[in-house]
Amino acid sequence: MTSVDPRTQDGAFTRRINVQLVSLTLVLLIAAAGLFSWGAARVFGEALAPALTGKSAVIGDIVARQIGAEVALDVPFDQIPGVGEFLGPIIAAHPEAAYIAITDRLGHVLYANGPRADAVKPLLEASGSKREGAGSVELGAFLDTTVPVTVQRPGGPPGATIGAVHFGVARSFVQSTLKEMIYDVVVVLLVSMLVTFEILLILINISIATPIRLASDLLAQATRGDFRHVIGGTARDEVGGLVERINAILRALWRDHRRLAARVRWTQGRTSVAANALLTALATRFQFAGTTGPRPLGAVDISRIRAPLFLFMFAEELSRSFFPLYVNDLYTPIPGLSDKVVMGLPIALFMLVVALFTPFAGAWCDRFGVRRTLLIGMIPAVVGFAGTAMAQSLYDLLFWRCLCAVSYAMMFIGAQGFLAEHTHRRNRASGMATFVGAVIAAGICGVSIGGILADQIGFRATFGISAALALAATLAVAWLLPSARGQLVRDAPVKLRDYWLVLRNLRFLALLMFSSIPTKIMLTGYLFYIVPIYLHTLGESQSATGRIMMGYGLTVLVLAPWISRLADRSGRHALFAGVGGLIAGLGALLAFEGNSALVVLVSVVTLGLAHAFNNATQLALVPEVCRAECDRIGRSGVFAIYRLLERAGSVLGPVMAAALAERLGYQQALGVLGVFGLVCGVLFCAAFLLTRSQALEDVEEIAA
Repeated sequence: MTSVDPRTQDGAFTRRINVQLVSLTLVLLIAAAGLFSWGAARVFGEALAPALTGKSAVIGDIVARQIGAEVALDVPFDQIPGVGEFLGPIIAAHPEAAYIAITDRLGHVLYANGPRADAVKPLLEASGSKREGAGSVELGAFLDTTVPVTVQRPGGPPGATIGAVHFGVARSFVQSTLKEMIYDVVVVLLVSMLVTFEILLILINISIATPIRLASDLLAQATRGDFRHVIGGTARDEVGGLVERINAILRALWRDHRRLAARVRWTQGRTSVAANALLTALATRFQFAGTTGPRPLGAVDISRIRAPLFLFMFAEELSRSFFPLYVNDLYTPIPGLSDKVVMGLPIALFMLVVALFTPFAGAWCDRFGVRRTLLIGMIPAVVGFAGTAMAQSLYDLLFWRCLCAVSYAMMFIGAQGFLAEHTHRRNRASGMATFVGAVIAAGICGVSIGGILADQIGFRATFGISAALALAATLAVAWLLPSARGQLVRDAPVKLRDYWLVLRNLRFLALLMFSSIPTKIMLTGYLFYIVPIYLHTLGESQSATGRIMMGYGLTVLVLAPWISRLADRSGRHALFAGVGGLIAGLGALLAFEGNSALVVLVSVVTLGLAHAFNNATQLALVPEVCRAECDRIGRSGVFAIYRLLERAGSVLGPVMAAALAERLGYQQALGVLGVFGLVCGVLFCAAFLLTRSQALEDVEEIAA
C-alpha cells in the first residue's frame, strides 16, 4: 500500500478550506454589492435630473436678478454692456452648463454664451414665446431651465416680466454622469472584493491554516514517539477547540508518564526486572518532556506581513492617478528647469531616496529586527503624507515626499526580510508570491479609489486618507508581527569591486541597460508621469484616470503568474524578457497614434502585458547570466547590485519623459518612448544572441 504524506493531505485540506471560504464570501459580497449598486444607480438616476434642475434654477435666478437690476437703472434690455463677459466665468465654473441664454418676452435670443449656444438659439426662438413662468423642459438634446427676468423700479408697481434666463444642460451630460457613477460603483465593488480577499487570507491563515498545519506536524511527531510539544496560542473557535483536545491528550500522557516514572523510582529495589525493562523500553521508544511539561510548538505565519504591506502600498498608490497634477498646483519656478520637468521632479527624487536608503534599511532590519524597524520606519510616512496634504510650496512637497520614500524603503526591505527570516527553501516561492500579490492588489485598489476620492474630496483630503492608512499599517505591524526575531544568514556586504566584477559581464550589462532600466523608465516615465497628465489634457476626470491606470495592475495580476510558469517551463527567459520590451514599445506607440482615452487604456493594458512578460523573467535571468559572480560574491550580493542599478531607470523615467514632453509635447513624447522601448528590445535580443557563444568564456575567466 502506498503511504500518503500527512503534510500533502494537510496542504490540500487547508487549500480546499481557503478556496471554499473565499469563494463563498466573494459570491455573497458580489450579490450584496450588486443589489446595492443597482439600487444606488436607480436612486441616483431619479435624483440627478431634479438636482441639476434645482442648481440650474439657482444660477439662473442669480443671472436674472443681475440683469433685472441693470434694466431697473434704465439700461435698455437689448443693449446691456458686458453681458458676454459676465456669463463666461459662470459657464467656466459649471462644467455641466451647455449654455446660458437671455431672451425677451417674444423668445428672441438677446445674449448667449456657452459651448452649445449656437445650436440652441433656433430651438429657444421656436419655443420661447409659448413658455411662461419658471420651469424645466426637455428642449431637443438639452434640459432647459427657465427663470423669468423681472424689473422692480424703486417706488414703482410690482415687477414686470421682460424676458427670461435659460440655463441648459446637455442630456448627454446626464447620461455620462450616470455612466461615470456606474463605473465608480464597479470599481468600488472590485476594490471591496480585493480588500475582502486580503482580510480573509490573513484571518484564514492565522485562525485555520496555521493551527491545522501545526496540528498535523504535532501528530506526525507523535507517530514517531515524540510527545515533547503542544500547540501554543490557540483561539476560542472550532479549530482552537480541536487543538486544545490534542493538547489535553498530550499533557495527560506526560502526566501519566511522570507518575509512572515516579512510582518506579519510589519502589526502586522492589521492582521486578520486567518492570525495569519495560520502563527502559518506554524511554527508548518514546520521548517525553521534562519536569516543566510539554513546550509550546509555534510558527510565524508569513501572511502576517501581508496586511501592513497592503495598507502601506495602498496609501502610496492612492495619489498615483493625480500626483503630477497636484505638483502642478504647487508649481514653483526653479532656475534652469521647465514646469514639465518640475512636475516630474518629485517622482524622480522619491525613487532616488528609495534607492539610496535601501541599504540602510536592510542593515537596520538585521540589527534591530523587522518589527522594531518597521514600527519606527512607518512614522516618516504618516508625517510625510500629512505634510504632503498641507504642503504650501514645491519645496515643502519635496521634503515630505522624501520622508515617505524613507518609509517606502523600510517597508519594502522589511517585508522581504520578514519573509527571508520565516521561510525556507520549501516555501520561499510562496512567500515571495505573498509579497508580490499584496503589492499588486494594493496598486489596483489604490490607483482606482484614489481617482474617485480626488474627484469627490480633492487632492489634499486624499493625502490625508493616505496618512490614515499609513498609521493603520503601523498598527498592523504592532498587532500582527512577532516581537522575537531570528538571526538572518546573509552573505558578506557588497563591496565596490563587486560592482566592477558584475558589470564586466556583458550579458548582465545587456540585461540591465536594454531590459531592466527601460522597464522602469516606461513604468515611472510613461505610466506614473505622462498618463495622468495626458488624460487630463484629454478632459478625463480623476476617476476615469484611475480606472484606466488600474488596467495595468489587473493585467499584471491576471497574466504574470501564467506567463512566468510558461517561461519557467520553456527555459527561454531571455526570449520572454525581449518580447516584453518590444510589447512595451508598441504600447507607447499605440497611445502616440491615437488621441482618446480608449487608446490610452489599450496602451496601458499593453504595458501591463509587457511587464507581465519581463518582470519575473528579468529576475530569473540574473542568476543565469551571473553564475560565476554568484559563486564568487553570493547570489544575494548579485541581486543587491542588480536592484540598486535597476532603480536608476525609476529615477530617470519621469525626468526623461518630462524633458521629451517639454520639447515635443505629451503625445509626441509617447512616440519617442515607444521607439525607445522597441530599440531597447531589439538591442537586448541582439546582445543575448551575439554573446551566447562568449558566455562560457566569460564564466571561466571570472571564476579563475
